[in-house]
Amino acid sequence: MRRWPWALGSPNTVYFGSDRLYRSFDRGDTMTAVSQAPISGTSPISTIAIWNRGDNIRMIGLQNGQVFATSTGSSTLVDISPSIPVNPSGSAINKFIGRAMIDPNNKNVAYVALSYYAPAGQGIWKITNLNAAAVSGGAAPVWAASGSGIPSIPINAFAIDPLNSNNLYAGTDIGVYFSSDAGASWTPFGSGLPRVAVFDLQIQPSSRILRAGTHGRGIWETALVNPAASTMQFSTSSILVTEGTGSQSVDAPVTVTRSGDTSFPASVNYATSDTSGANGCGVISGSASSRCDYIATSGTLNFAAGQASQTISIPITYDSYVEGPETFTLTLSSPTGLNAGLGLPSTTTITINDSGSRGQIRSTARASCA
Repeated sequence: MRRWPWALGSPNTVYFGSDRLYRSFDRGDTMTAVSQAPISGTSPISTIAIWNRGDNIRMIGLQNGQVFATSTGSSTLVDISPSIPVNPSGSAINKFIGRAMIDPNNKNVAYVALSYYAPAGQGIWKITNLNAAAVSGGAAPVWAASGSGIPSIPINAFAIDPLNSNNLYAGTDIGVYFSSDAGASWTPFGSGLPRVAVFDLQIQPSSRILRAGTHGRGIWETALVNPAASTMQFSTSSILVTEGTGSQSVDAPVTVTRSGDTSFPASVNYATSDTSGANGCGVISGSASSRCDYIATSGTLNFAAGQASQTISIPITYDSYVEGPETFTLTLSSPTGLNAGLGLPSTTTITINDSGSRGQIRSTARASCA
């Protein structure tokens, strides 16, 4: 019996494959073709991949080894097929694409797995410019074999860790293989699983569990690789910067470092603040003002896996007042990521020194009597 592939889209869409790709907005009650009809002669669709952050990005694999995709939601899919090897034990047109998957964190990266006896190391192929290639008249697709370490064996299932796209899992006819470097190298994964064909892999994200559906030996599960603790903090608790002169402005560079286990991604928010209140720009209080001395800056730093530092640039504005040193603060907050937290210092003080240019004389915060 032929198993027709299907996939869930976002939001609330269902995709179904035959000799063309169908989409439904009503749980499958009605289906509309969203591809050529047929896509490629009589060769059926064998796998469907829909990007988790928007189903305008779609990719399908066929039984004959072709791969089609769109990055714009077009109903005319673009042929982006890699130069995969022939099937040594089948016909020239039987090059079954067992699984296609788009990186949940990067719409440019996707993988296809070959469910036949491709040469060792060539059972998985990776594209790194999907978004640019999957449009009419787009860039040439950039594919590379990404299965080094996996023997010549059918690969039927694939999973990408949603918290770390470097961590990949492949289900083969002899068990599960794991890559911690985005497909550059693979090794057998786990213990206890019998030497059995794995036909499906799914990650349960909240509990960090990998489940494998096997041929005749039931469903197996194991805990995923998890990182140890990491922290994000400023490299120093104080920074000095001299304001520019004339119309020239300068930036105050502030470095945020990440220490501990950086093998998984993490993020942290940042924001400037000061105590100048409603004081005018001519008031000398020792506090810099975001209305007069610097540009209020806030945002989120996203650390990729393995990234250990990033820099925030805060624009310092020029003024012609004669003034002493003035300070404001930059604070980190709301760290996110598995076992990620704030380190020390989580607040840094930026002191703006006067450039020495002489212009208007600022008044002091305290009034004087004649």
